[in-house]
Amino acid sequence: MIDSKSVAMFKTDVGKVVTLTIISVVFKKFILKLDIDPFSDSLIQGAMSTIIGFAVYEFITYKFNDLLKLEGAYKMAWVDILKFGTMMVVKEFVLASYKGTDVDPKKYIVIGAVLAGFIGYDFFIKPKIPKKYGKSKYDKSAITDTVKTMASFIAGDILIDGDIEVSNLPQIVSLLIAVPIFHLVVRPIIDKI
Repeated sequence: MIDSKSVAMFKTDVGKVVTLTIISVVFKKFILKLDIDPFSDSLIQGAMSTIIGFAVYEFITYKFNDLLKLEGAYKMAWVDILKFGTMMVVKEFVLASYKGTDVDPKKYIVIGAVLAGFIGYDFFIKPKIPKKYGKSKYDKSAITDTVKTMASFIAGDILIDGDIEVSNLPQIVSLLIAVPIFHLVVRPIIDKI
């Protein structure tokens, strides 16, 4: 049976994936003037695979959030491992299926590095963020999710080869723009639906 929590999480994550994808394309194509095709198969497949990955978490694996009786940062880290680990692994399997190939084993190293970034955020950064920030829940979500996204993205990049790839800077900047826009503009609309 599909519960209302699964549906709410799915609506939010679909909205987030779509918002981040659109803003990333607009930023890279029209601000940075990069030669990218906003309707390329790889872009659409990446977004759809991410949405499918979140769907697997939200309709199946989120039910394991309370499997371990954890609290505080331990629980947040467990939930992040389940949510983003599920999403990233499923995404890679779906992308490999689109391409008719197997998942490149190196992808698991990247997934592990990104999950390490989430765990680092949960234990070391989140406790430093003020409990009250802004006037609404969306203000705090915009700050915490932007910091969390950056921590995981940058940690994943650094843990792989010891530095931040210059080629990732456009994605980092577009995420710094897109995540707050999602929380401050798009999410309030989704929450009303």
